Amino acid sequence: MRRPARATKSSPPPPAARRGRPKKLPPAATAELAVTVDREQRRMVDEYGELDRRMQMLAPDAARYETLKRAIKSWFDQAPPDVDGIVEGQVYRLHLSARERERRARSTRDVLAAVGEEEFFDLVSVPIGALEDLLGKSRAAGLIIEARTGSRRIKAVPKRAAGGR
Repeated sequence: MRRPARATKSSPPPPAARRGRPKKLPPAATAELAVTVDREQRRMVDEYGELDRRMQMLAPDAARYETLKRAIKSWFDQAPPDVDGIVEGQVYRLHLSARERERRARSTRDVLAAVGEEEFFDLVSVPIGALEDLLGKSRAAGLIIEARTGSRRIKAVPKRAAGGR
């Protein structure tokens, strides 16, 4: 008796069928490096983990705080920028300061003329999102480099239930 044929992976579509679809890149390989630590460093790891747990518990409050802060500040959008403001609730009175002073170059062209092209291009920074919005992601991709030079993130993972020692 013959066994039924097993399903196999289908071959990739011909190049003509792939046109117009974005190319999927394989996920970057990652590696983990364990570092040997002393007693004080272990204490710092555990303190960080506990503070991280508490910060996660506060995250909803922090998000609501930011939402309320933006809303309350918007009430004063039409107020003169150099005056303070006050708004009162049943329990709290909020004091809003005058707008902060911000400085920026009056004219990018004048800065270029004053410092010269080489120094200007050493100073200038182009927001990648704005560049992608202006040119489109695929065209901007040819002008962008990417490297792992950013900050590291820390994720605390409890080894046992909180409170259990």
